[in-house]
Amino acid sequence: MPPPLDIALVRPATLDDVEALVAISSQVGIGHSKPDIVREDVAFSQSLIRGESAWNQGPLYLCSESYAADMTQRHGVVGQCKLEMMAAGVWRKKEKYRRFLTGGTRIDGTFEYLEYDAGPKNALEFAANAVHTAHRGKGFGSLHIRARMLLLRHILKSMPHIQTIISVTLTQEDTEKSKAGMHYPFYEQCVKPFFGNRDFDTIDTLRYQNRARDGSVQFVDEFLQGLGESDPPRTIPMHLMPPESRKQFGSVRKDTNRTEDFFLRMGFEHKGRYDVLDSSRLLEAARSRFEGIAEVDRYTAKSDRNAGQSPDAKSRVFTASVTNPDWTIADFRCVRAPVTELPGKVLAMHPMVLGLVGARNGDALDVLAVGGEAGGT
Repeated sequence: MPPPLDIALVRPATLDDVEALVAISSQVGIGHSKPDIVREDVAFSQSLIRGESAWNQGPLYLCSESYAADMTQRHGVVGQCKLEMMAAGVWRKKEKYRRFLTGGTRIDGTFEYLEYDAGPKNALEFAANAVHTAHRGKGFGSLHIRARMLLLRHILKSMPHIQTIISVTLTQEDTEKSKAGMHYPFYEQCVKPFFGNRDFDTIDTLRYQNRARDGSVQFVDEFLQGLGESDPPRTIPMHLMPPESRKQFGSVRKDTNRTEDFFLRMGFEHKGRYDVLDSSRLLEAARSRFEGIAEVDRYTAKSDRNAGQSPDAKSRVFTASVTNPDWTIADFRCVRAPVTELPGKVLAMHPMVLGLVGARNGDALDVLAVGGEAGGT
């Protein structure tokens, strides 16, 4: 029998978490690893939670922390994830076909190319899902997805304009050249000239920091969108891409394959759109589809020090992602812990776990019920 999973908590990040978040990003190459940028993002997230800032200006920053299965030890912050408005357009893969007849000879020509597209408007993005390598394989990546789904169900009630949910599947980084600054061949060989040959990290930071706050043209659009018939959107013929870039285009990191499979099983779709800088695949779900995916069961909490142990004939032991439904974003908590389901929609859990989720005996709890497990990270 495998050892019990650690108790895990997902909550909004605070400035006290910056050092740990920087360490995680630096180690796994996901998200920003510069302390000043992470600190700025977390500070913005806090202002967003307080209602002082708008969603189109930055991320909601969440982090996960781990506790021993018996709640005797806290392991600290082990992962991070974000929810934010999609910050830039995408590449769309298209195909051109030509036929030419002359002197009884027919020539057919077909080629694929990428064309810049402003992308889905008013889309919220699942971003920067990262777990410290020492804690991979323990279901934290799955928990990050579930926590954001619970949070997003709450957020969407006050955001009727959001019609699309996006998940970015991380592309395969060129780790051998990362020390030389060439992390992504597609960017270096195909996209970089469009941005004055500035490095990837600079442009990646600018596209999120320079969001259009008034609905005007955004930073990336300024370079790639074009200005009408005389200046069409930028295109990249795929047959002219260097072999290294073609091989990397849209490829997926091995450690995110199962996460992508999880989103696909839930009903997210790949619609031929790719990240404008690193060619990551975008998975999309319409709002109506997402609301059908993220089903929530309502339970009544019961404090029980023996919860999650051997079940009797009338109970069922499982690991649940739970949150107190009577919350604001500021006190959002999602806890993964072994619990015991009892008759009458009662959920028994250890009193210390109940404390982590911010609930008391007899309170209502929401449990996310989605098919499949993300696994992996």
